[in-house]
Amino acid sequence: MANDYSKLSKEELLEVIKKLESRKKYGLVWDEEKTKEQFEKESENALPVLKEVKSKEIITDPEKPINILIEGDNYHALSVLNYTHQGKIDVIYIDPPYNTGNRDFVYNDDYIDEEDTYRHSKWLSFMNKRLRLAKNLLSPSGIILISIDTIELAQLKILMDEIFGENNFVNNIVWKKTNSPKAQANTLGNQHEYILFYAKDFNQLKIQPVYRSFDEKSLKPYSYEDKKGRFRLIELEAQGSQRTADRKKFKFKGRIAPWLYSLNQLKQWDKEGLLYITKHGRIAKKQYLASREGILVSDIWIDDEIRPLQGSSKEYTGFLSQKPLSLLKRIIKLHPSRQATVLDFFAGSGTTGIATELVNKDDGGARRFILCTYNRENGNGKIIDDYLYPRIKKAKIRIKYFVTTFIKRSINKDNLKIRITQQCTEMLCLREGIYNEKKKTSDYRIFEQNSRIMAVYYSLERKELKSLKKDLDKMKGEKILYCFTLDPLGLDKNDFEGWQGVSLEPIPQKILDVYEDIYEY
Repeated sequence: MANDYSKLSKEELLEVIKKLESRKKYGLVWDEEKTKEQFEKESENALPVLKEVKSKEIITDPEKPINILIEGDNYHALSVLNYTHQGKIDVIYIDPPYNTGNRDFVYNDDYIDEEDTYRHSKWLSFMNKRLRLAKNLLSPSGIILISIDTIELAQLKILMDEIFGENNFVNNIVWKKTNSPKAQANTLGNQHEYILFYAKDFNQLKIQPVYRSFDEKSLKPYSYEDKKGRFRLIELEAQGSQRTADRKKFKFKGRIAPWLYSLNQLKQWDKEGLLYITKHGRIAKKQYLASREGILVSDIWIDDEIRPLQGSSKEYTGFLSQKPLSLLKRIIKLHPSRQATVLDFFAGSGTTGIATELVNKDDGGARRFILCTYNRENGNGKIIDDYLYPRIKKAKIRIKYFVTTFIKRSINKDNLKIRITQQCTEMLCLREGIYNEKKKTSDYRIFEQNSRIMAVYYSLERKELKSLKKDLDKMKGEKILYCFTLDPLGLDKNDFEGWQGVSLEPIPQKILDVYEDIYEY
């Protein structure tokens, strides 16, 4: 319905004009005012923290990395991670709702159908808020990959260009999702989906080359063989359009030609026995099959190693939007670090977690993952209770289980600081990756993990600091102390004279600083 501006006052009309003039001239514009989410209403009166559910921890090999599962709205989970993991995530993969209009996208507890006038605005608002928080989490060399189909591909590409920058776009990967496309009345059968691939900073991007196995077609050129094995021929002389006027010719092994490589390089290959004289008298280079890792993967993933999920697939759980493990393994391998931290905040059936564990088994890596999702109904059961958690448990993957909970805001800011300090312990453990509790008193707690020690001091009174220092002095390893203070400027150094080898962090002001940027409280 069109707006009736005739009833507005002069001041109201001026506000409308200012708003219209402030809108960007290029990019996405959508109606934010009609797309408020439930979490925004909840956050008007509360701030999120984490609570560990000890009964759901999965304990396996103590030498393996500890992975994290967070149950709750992913916006709240991302808010917490903005304190605990800002700049620490190496790979983000998400498979968000595609907004098909076929009850795949829940907004404010309601399924969005194709008749909803604000369907695309709601989806864009939903994604925009979460992607902006996710960007903060990526390390300088971090990457983010997002599964999507044609319905929101164009909108998502523009949104990602706005948030991450056009210059940080890497690829739009196409992958084959099914071997049997459904017959359509007025369109071609669809077999593919997309994965938008961006870097946090393209200048610091380092992609690990990914190879697929040789198939029958790619093996055909390796039709030559000698005592070292099968090989193919690589041209060393410029051919066709490569024969430009400015390409210099020189003599090598009695043949004058426009060579593609330097004389020194050709001599080196000759010394190594890698040159071959063709029947036409040209010189070529041998490329042995045994020296190749496989076929270098491009941005079109239609090879047999990415196996589309079918109803009869062994790995299929019945989850409605489940992706193949082979797809996620390839994505995770794109980042070169074997100690990478992988985040999926639309965790679904947990494929990202399973794939991370499998890649570690393949190459001996120590990657860890963080999965975030709510425990809503999906198909034949709840996302966590009936799909994700049983799957992770069956695979015997080590995890700690957290839920998002809330601290009610109060008019008295000091009171809010006290209550956040009392309930932020799990967040601090997650931030430091230190979980094993060694001591607990009414004033402080001490944790230890892999020769790293973390203490949390909760009391405004400083009389028990001496006892804490004695306990820490007995322990060996890297030490950090999170200490409560109401002073927004930090801790009084006079309280910590003689505390050698202990890093000091005030709480909860830094947590509140992060939340202030997110929630504008």
